[in-house]
Amino acid sequence: MAGANNAIVSPESGDYHGLSNFMGRWPALCIFRRFSTLNVQNILFLQAELAHLEEELLDIRESRSTLPDTEKDDVTKDWQALQSQPDEYRIVEEIRTRLCEYNEALVQYHSVCSLQSPTKIDLEALRHYLYHPSGGDGFLRAVEADAYDRTKEHTRNDLLTVSDERSHRDIFSTFVADHCTAFYQTYVAGTLSRKNPDVEEGGLAVFHDARLHAISHIIGTLIASLLPAACIFALYFIDHVLARLGAIMGFSALFSFTLAIFTRARPVEIFAATAAFASVQVVFVGTTLGRA
Repeated sequence: MAGANNAIVSPESGDYHGLSNFMGRWPALCIFRRFSTLNVQNILFLQAELAHLEEELLDIRESRSTLPDTEKDDVTKDWQALQSQPDEYRIVEEIRTRLCEYNEALVQYHSVCSLQSPTKIDLEALRHYLYHPSGGDGFLRAVEADAYDRTKEHTRNDLLTVSDERSHRDIFSTFVADHCTAFYQTYVAGTLSRKNPDVEEGGLAVFHDARLHAISHIIGTLIASLLPAACIFALYFIDHVLARLGAIMGFSALFSFTLAIFTRARPVEIFAATAAFASVQVVFVGTTLGRA
């Protein structure tokens, strides 16, 4: 479980107060419905309403084409003259209101879509808390419980998390954190909770994964330091030219794979770094061949 924040202490855990305290302490478990269908439906309804209003406005302006040029120019060039046209002005005002709602709904839904989906481990941890006797104790009922019910297909794929800590991790850090969490929860937490009740909350093992992040960072740093030198060292003992070229290809592939796993570099950055690394190997091979 991720790092904790301060929270209001509630004497009851099997209610919304206890759940809000629990989620407040563990931001990674702040998991909610996205309501994608309802958001899209709202946007579609606003779009349809604006389309009808636009058609009404165009019809009114087209009917004005029969007016004398002086009167027509007054309405199209003078805002006060437009206000004197009650039907057209009413539609303009309504379009203004609906456009604000429509644009705001688009921006809000874009923000909602940019939020990440929860990981399987975090979602299972929240479900475990909700139904554990010392946690939520199954207080959610009926449709309120559907949001976290794994049997409800329409909600299972409609969840998001407001925490972005996963987005700052590389693949290796995520792998280490998730699998160490599962191992700790399965094999270690039960023994520790019997000795020290403070290591358990709502039936879940309580620990801070900052050390796991530090360990994965150290491992990545060591590999980044040793891999280039190890490749050059290996090339030194390869005498055949074709074998060296094949080794360069293999080492370059290994280098790009390592960058993808241990860093959050973009593909273009991985490509540039791999090209530079391959160039270093080629220069080394060329230098050794020249001396030979």
